Amino acid sequence: MAIALPLLVAVVGFVAIHSSPEGDSGSLGIYILAAYSLVGAMIAGLILAGIALLRREKWSALPWMAVFLNSMGLLLLIRLLI
Repeated sequence: MAIALPLLVAVVGFVAIHSSPEGDSGSLGIYILAAYSLVGAMIAGLILAGIALLRREKWSALPWMAVFLNSMGLLLLIRLLI
């Protein structure tokens, strides 16, 4: 779930961005909402990966991969937003 949540939010944001008409007064708000939703989903993914590490899940490499992917994506998005 820690990897799937940010991917799902990214897909929904992509669809929302590409379905909004150009020139609409709310189109910029959709871009901003998609970016901040993805940041929130990556933070939630990090929390979920931490919980999976504490619970010592069956596949131990998967939470570490989620921590790595979510932290790298979060750092890149925050760098783009600031």
